[in-house]
Amino acid sequence: MTESVSSDDSLEFYSTLTRESFQYNLTKLPEGRFSPSELLVQSYKYWSLDDLTKSLGSLLHEIDQELIDLVNNDYLNFIELGNSIDGSVDLIHDCKIDLNGYIRDLSVSNMKIDADLETVDSLLLYKRKLSVYRAVVNQLVVLEEQLTLFSKKIATADVRELVVLFLSTNKIYSALLKYRSLEMVAVAGKKIAGMKIELKSVLDSKLATATDDEKLQLLKVYSVLGEERAFIRAVRKKDN
Repeated sequence: MTESVSSDDSLEFYSTLTRESFQYNLTKLPEGRFSPSELLVQSYKYWSLDDLTKSLGSLLHEIDQELIDLVNNDYLNFIELGNSIDGSVDLIHDCKIDLNGYIRDLSVSNMKIDADLETVDSLLLYKRKLSVYRAVVNQLVVLEEQLTLFSKKIATADVRELVVLFLSTNKIYSALLKYRSLEMVAVAGKKIAGMKIELKSVLDSKLATATDDEKLQLLKVYSVLGEERAFIRAVRKKDN
């Protein structure tokens, strides 16, 4: 009895079994399940066993040859790599020695830089202090000139001129009060105090012979100096 072939049978004939066709036939199997018998029935049922065996053998030989070529290529590359680094061990050792020396030199340099930075900071602080001292000295020089001028004019100058001179001198000293711990500033403070005493003495002597109008003018001067009570005492002393 002759077996009939249904019209929906897939008559797929391959003259050569290739990797691509074999992979394609594998994709037609249910996913996640590989069955050699199912693969043969589905895709190679019209192949003769002899042709299928030869084709599979050729495909296996092709794959084996590719694997051998890959191994040989990698081996050759490995040999070339070995040859390329031949003699490099000593060079690497020398580089390591040089690097260790560089690290030591770098550490020494860093320590020197830190020391230099500390020195720079100290010098900058010293410079700022010198700038302050120079400004203080300049103010003291001006103040001393004012004191000298006051001493020269106290016997002959007008009261108004003496007061202006005292106030300007006292203003300079007020700016130096934050440096009163310095001996020069402290000495200047004592001179200012003596200057004020001399000025009050002059004012008191003027007040002793002053008219009423002159007393009003002198009261303003005493007020500017913050010596209103001294004015009152001087007036009472005169009246008595």
